[in-house]
Amino acid sequence: MTQFREDIPVPPVYSSPIHTPESRVDFLFGNMGDMPGFTREALESWGNRSEDAYFLLVTNGRKQPWYEYGHKSTGDERKAYQEAGKEVPPAGGWAGPYLPYVTDDPWGYAYLVSVSGFDEDGTRPDNHVWCLSAGPNGIVETPAWAGTELHGDDIGYRHE
Repeated sequence: MTQFREDIPVPPVYSSPIHTPESRVDFLFGNMGDMPGFTREALESWGNRSEDAYFLLVTNGRKQPWYEYGHKSTGDERKAYQEAGKEVPPAGGWAGPYLPYVTDDPWGYAYLVSVSGFDEDGTRPDNHVWCLSAGPNGIVETPAWAGTELHGDDIGYRHE
């Protein structure tokens, strides 16, 4: 997720032809395992707009509008876009795959990544980017706005 966040200049969005605040997702989920439950406090902070992490991080990034540039664009490429009167690609871009595949956690639940605080303009800018397993009880107890401390039996990493 750290490399993904450095490469992609905008927060993750749904499969959409245009990037709007309404198309942004709150969290990514792994495509393996059952979706974990959430405590009320965690659910309110994680949001409900989600997208498949496997689709976005492993296989299909270059087909997404915000992944349009599947490599770091060079100065020459940017100049060619300008000369052609096209929108200049961002300096960064999708350089994945970022994972070889997405598995379920040891307890059979999907991993989650809270991306609602991806940048200061995210859907919930006070949230942090967490990569999280709900732990043995299968319930996400850590709010996305939590500092550096996990709640309950959650296991995870917070991107600084």
